[in-house]
Amino acid sequence: RFGFCRGVPFADRNRCCGGAENVDLLRERCIGEHRGAEDVVQWVLWREYLGMESTHHPLVGYASSFAIYVLLSAVLTGTSMLLVHEFSPAARGS
Repeated sequence: RFGFCRGVPFADRNRCCGGAENVDLLRERCIGEHRGAEDVVQWVLWREYLGMESTHHPLVGYASSFAIYVLLSAVLTGTSMLLVHEFSPAARGS
């Protein structure tokens, strides 16, 4: 919800950091960098990725992270709805 894993696509924060014991909840970061198959795996917050970390109030960063989460959820939901509607007419009403 609040970021993405650079190096491992579609991984949540625990998986990106190498387990729940490697997550610093106060700083919202991995405790130590670990290496994936090809490169260093790193958890990146949406507010850092958008450059809102130091220029705005922290509440703006949380609001932007939540807005990105809702927007991505809506886009993925709409995409799955269209795919089911087009390619699986029998599943439309389920």
